[in-house]
Amino acid sequence: MLNETIAHYRILRQLGKGGMGVVYEAEDTKLGRRVALKFLPQDTHRDPQALERFLREARTASALNHPGICIIHAIEEHAGRSFIAMELLEGQTLDKLIPLGSLPIPRTIDIGIQLADALDAAHKKGIIHRDIKPANIFVTGRSAVKILDFGLAKLLPEHHAHLGGETLVDPETLLLTSPGTAVGTISYMSPEQARGEELDPRSDLFSLGGVLYQLVTGRQAFPGTTSAVVFDNILHSAPVAPVTLNPDVPAELARILNKALEKDREVRYQVAAELRADLTRLQREIDSGKVASVSSSSGRIRAQLSPAAAQPAEPARSPSSSSVLIAAASKNKLGTGLVLGTVFLLLVAATFGIYSLAQRTRHLPFEKVKIENLTNSGHVFLTRLSPDGKYLLHVREENGLQSLWLRHIPTGSNTQVVAPFTTRYTGLTFSPDGDYIYFVRRDEEEQSIASLYQAPVLGGTPRLLIRDVDSPIAFSPDGQRFAYLHQHEDS
Repeated sequence: MLNETIAHYRILRQLGKGGMGVVYEAEDTKLGRRVALKFLPQDTHRDPQALERFLREARTASALNHPGICIIHAIEEHAGRSFIAMELLEGQTLDKLIPLGSLPIPRTIDIGIQLADALDAAHKKGIIHRDIKPANIFVTGRSAVKILDFGLAKLLPEHHAHLGGETLVDPETLLLTSPGTAVGTISYMSPEQARGEELDPRSDLFSLGGVLYQLVTGRQAFPGTTSAVVFDNILHSAPVAPVTLNPDVPAELARILNKALEKDREVRYQVAAELRADLTRLQREIDSGKVASVSSSSGRIRAQLSPAAAQPAEPARSPSSSSVLIAAASKNKLGTGLVLGTVFLLLVAATFGIYSLAQRTRHLPFEKVKIENLTNSGHVFLTRLSPDGKYLLHVREENGLQSLWLRHIPTGSNTQVVAPFTTRYTGLTFSPDGDYIYFVRRDEEEQSIASLYQAPVLGGTPRLLIRDVDSPIAFSPDGQRFAYLHQHEDS
């Protein structure tokens, strides 16, 4: 087809080829501009479903007018073959950048902001993309980001008649799939998409979270050697904490990614604008120098302030995290002793101050104290009461194995949070709103390795947040950040 003139387009060169078409660079001889022409492959242009998807992409994208979405100029036909004339882009897709390693944090955040803004525009028109992945995201030479391939897009029922009063759309061209059918690229599917359930815009936000996770860590959030393994990870496993794979990830960005990748869409980001706002706020605070990396250099002990990743159900409104280096002592006996001694004295002083204040302000006669037996099974040796007094988080030990339990005091019901295992638990903590629990889990065979986990009070799989945690966490008064000691070994 090279050097041919089709309609009023002169074919200049082939740009790419894939399962859903061949793309050429061409000159629009009428308007004197360069465009991209996308043709269906020769062997599929007679396939009604493939043709329908192809045309659906054009109709859907043409209904959207946003700088983050590739512009469709026209739908044409030549010699019985349909093709799309679209905006010519110079650059490359994200899947070509990822093999080069994780992207710089500011660059990833900027990409995330642009993509969230583009999805916000599509969702407001009632369009769900359903296949957000690196191969469908184009980065231009000017660092602008464009979403490609609306071939799997779906129009929400309430938008069937029209798109914002602009372009009339036939619902049958947009609804080629139904509940019970999983469509999209497996590695970036949302849990509800993997289950073949009815989708809404929150599914795209999960997929976007998976893309951003991969950009900052260099690996997929839900890897697997087979489709079955990937599906299982999406449905049941939490991603590895981003900071474990990239120590430069700020705690606030980790919180944003965790929220975007929530398996329960009710506690995920509800709209793209909310995700965009969080990323924009983080970008602003990084630019102003208010945000530091989660990591520190080897051999340092840090007290870190991290955003409360335990707040995914709340609309994100916290300022970004900060990290305060309280000791630059290298890991030797004197340096470590001075740091830990100072921390210990501060904690003791604070404890006595609080105790003294409580004694001056509250007097409770001993004879009015009610003692109630809350547990009667196993050896309970560590407990924590929720802020509202309704839940008791406790550790049981039986036959040398520890398990974590949550008791609902008003009803007396007990729920096992973590099954018995050869680990030790410390640092039991509730979020200030009482919605989430935190605990530090230490491997019995390797006592120096401890990790911080989070789990919803109302049930859910515990999620690994941070590794190498050396203390319980303490929340800030507004509940949006928490502090903890993080020990780094000498390299």
